[in-house]
Amino acid sequence: MSLNINTANDADLAEFLSHNGFCEADANCLQALHPHISPLLPALTEAFYERILASDAMRPFVIDRVDSLKQTHLRWMNMLFSGPFDDQFVQIHQHIGEVHLKQKIPPLFVASSMAFLRAEMPKLFTPELLEKFPQYDYAFCTSALLRLIDTCQFLVDRTYYQSLMELLGISPKLFLRLMTSSSKQPAWWKFPAIERGIFMV
Repeated sequence: MSLNINTANDADLAEFLSHNGFCEADANCLQALHPHISPLLPALTEAFYERILASDAMRPFVIDRVDSLKQTHLRWMNMLFSGPFDDQFVQIHQHIGEVHLKQKIPPLFVASSMAFLRAEMPKLFTPELLEKFPQYDYAFCTSALLRLIDTCQFLVDRTYYQSLMELLGISPKLFLRLMTSSSKQPAWWKFPAIERGIFMV
């Protein structure tokens, strides 16, 4: 199987995937495209690091090891298409989060990097490429890729939350309560739709 992630002991991941919708058909699509996409990825890695090196805030985190990071980044992007999308895929992204923590990389930079890839990677699905795959259109390929990138970010991001809970010695329930508690609400919070919750209208 192209998709074989066991969520029996991971309720949060199971809940996320139930809404995210990444499925076997998405995995099959990305893997079919991989041989044609792979030669295009080095240029994207170069563009990605050009942007990072141009940022005064992000440059210090990469400047001493740019070449090795480019190789790692390229392997990771290839994995987004080659898979396999299984428990090891989950563990790899858990490890990525742990490495980011060790290197003290702020979550903001993870989000910014993923935002760049969400904008740039779908451009690889050119009409010339998709002519070779009449079973897949641009919308389907883009949805499959973005669902997977969102999953990757979820797995990396929660490493930060887990580390913070361990540092503070608190449970996930208490952590959620602290995150969603506020004694002072901004003025815009009084709008009816916001009071009901953005996702609970």
